[in-house]
Amino acid sequence: MDESVQNILGRARGRAMLASVVLVVVSVGCLYWNHREFFFAYLMGYFFILGICGGSLVLLMIHHMTGGRWGFGLRRTLEAATRTLPVIVILFIPVLLGMDVLYEHWMNPHEHVDIIKKKSAWLNQPAWILRAAIVFGVWGILIYRLNSWSRKQDETGDITLNRPMRHLSSIGIVLYALATTVAAWDWGMALDPAWFSSIYAPLFMICQGLTTLSFGIIIVKALSRHQPMSEVMIKKVYHDIGNLTFAFGILWAYMAVAQFLIIWCGNIPEELPYYVVNRGGTGWNLIAGALALFHFAIPFLLLISRWNKRDSTRLVKIAWWILVMRFVDLYWHVFPALHPGDIEFHVITLIVPAALVSIFLWAFYSQLKARPLVPLHDPRFVDSTPTSMPTVVPEVH
Repeated sequence: MDESVQNILGRARGRAMLASVVLVVVSVGCLYWNHREFFFAYLMGYFFILGICGGSLVLLMIHHMTGGRWGFGLRRTLEAATRTLPVIVILFIPVLLGMDVLYEHWMNPHEHVDIIKKKSAWLNQPAWILRAAIVFGVWGILIYRLNSWSRKQDETGDITLNRPMRHLSSIGIVLYALATTVAAWDWGMALDPAWFSSIYAPLFMICQGLTTLSFGIIIVKALSRHQPMSEVMIKKVYHDIGNLTFAFGILWAYMAVAQFLIIWCGNIPEELPYYVVNRGGTGWNLIAGALALFHFAIPFLLLISRWNKRDSTRLVKIAWWILVMRFVDLYWHVFPALHPGDIEFHVITLIVPAALVSIFLWAFYSQLKARPLVPLHDPRFVDSTPTSMPTVVPEVH
């Protein structure tokens, strides 16, 4: 890796570490100030960084299966994001400690209604913790194998390693879907245990992909100012990544509307309170309208333009816009369990997620700095590069 890029990533890691120290100290104060707001804000921020890690895993596996040019620009960003999983697991500890606040509706025996009692075989603390361990274990095995093979290919130039990465990815996507479905049910849908939706888990996964693509666009654009990324990230690659982001945005809107219409038309008493009671106040309705306009409509209109997708500067601005709206969407999903009916916004809602993001960025930059920014001996990468790019790439030092 070029020394200037190493220095840039080192400075970025240092700034993230400094920000994380300051924000963690402030967040501890927020915990003592209002512990309920703290834990819900923590869960919202946790879902955001978990989305980048999990979304990076599934997009990495899709790339290994398809070998598209878009993946070679993003590959090392995706791999670095997946290797933050140990930090993600450690950051899960406060969620465990705050279970009685976050999931009090099914953990508090005095509030059990009939429909929650029927779910007690699933929604109980020992089973919930065991499933969380299994989810992290499945993700961890997939991440470890894919990254270890990728590193070995860099070091040895063994092109046959593409085959096990492709084969594991074909199985891994199914395992990812199953594990992430359990995580979505246990960590998200269980905030309102009387409610259920068969669309919630797919929507959860689509949100991870959308968050990851937006994050990846911002990172590779910053890296593309330097070699070798400047020759990899050509207009065609940005266009392909923009198309993927466009597709995930449409899927997000489709799933969100489908979930609403099915529940509304079904008119089942256990399902309607999710929208009518918990999110029926003026504030939540305004956020729902803002999501429809700013999370879907505006990015849709911008990304439908070929010019915007091929212009990296414009694409980065759209990616930043989407990331901001991802936080708004997570707020809409998480906080009605704490403030049903209408919004009660606290500054804690901004501070605690910012602390988690800064910790994640520190871990991410540490991992990104540790390996070359492009695959060194993947023959598909050499074949997909523009003719102006040299086919001989440097060895790992």
